[in-house]
Amino acid sequence: MEPLQKLKILLVDRAANYTDEYLSLVLDEAEAEALAYCRREDVPDGLAVAVVRMALVKVNRTGSDGLSSQGYSGTSEAYIDGYPAEIADILRRYRKLVVL
Repeated sequence: MEPLQKLKILLVDRAANYTDEYLSLVLDEAEAEALAYCRREDVPDGLAVAVVRMALVKVNRTGSDGLSSQGYSGTSEAYIDGYPAEIADILRRYRKLVVL
């Protein structure tokens, strides 16, 4: 199954709110970010899972970039730092080490 199709399935009904071009762009950005972090030029199957999940996080953060919670009466906000642990674990598994 193609990454775009997987992303649409994970978005469920919200997928109709986004164009294929937008979702493809988000997937491309997530892939570039994963490749840069992992110091790779290819995307193995296991890393492709993380790329789709990273794109899902990016789509979910659209409009509230980095906001994890918000209070209205007392005006408090909390921001997300990075990706969830399960995505970070996959990225670390595929990261190539650099020997200096």
